[in-house]
Amino acid sequence: MVRKKVERSDLMKATESLLREKGYDGFSFSALALRIGVGRSTLYDHFSSKEELIVACMTDVMEKMMVECEQLSQCEDACSQIKGMVRTFHTYSQIHQLVQSMPALKKASARSERIAEALEQLAKDHHRLMELLTNAFEKAKEQGSVRQDAPTSLLASMVFHSILLPNVENLPEERWSELIFDLLYQGIQRHESDLD
Repeated sequence: MVRKKVERSDLMKATESLLREKGYDGFSFSALALRIGVGRSTLYDHFSSKEELIVACMTDVMEKMMVECEQLSQCEDACSQIKGMVRTFHTYSQIHQLVQSMPALKKASARSERIAEALEQLAKDHHRLMELLTNAFEKAKEQGSVRQDAPTSLLASMVFHSILLPNVENLPEERWSELIFDLLYQGIQRHESDLD
């Protein structure tokens, strides 16, 4: 019998989807194999445990975020850079849901050097994202486009943690990130344009 091959991108999408639906405790190689139509042994060809697979999924998402945010850091206009980072954070907001698995992954890292190294890299990337955002706010202050009296760390933290805001209205991703940026940038105070 010929074993069905599975592309890494398909495997990661299915992993992410199943994790969002079932959570860490409900996630298993059996459920994943059933979802993508392969045998469990096919999954074990790629990963030795569900923790290893989940960490790989988190790493893939984080790498995409890092590439986009590093590119945005080259933007001359700091507000455009910050707005782009908000969009990136919300495009990949599933990373937050995946992070819910972190306690179990940390336990697994004691048994697997591969998982431990991946978690260490994720922590470094997380720190780097905050650094990029902090730099963007410092630049925005220099350009006079954000408040000088608000601590940069507070501004960066507000944007950084906006990823936790659930899109309960199910707005399109781009509209959702624009709304969040606008609320953070303009505040919740009513504006003259709202009166029309």
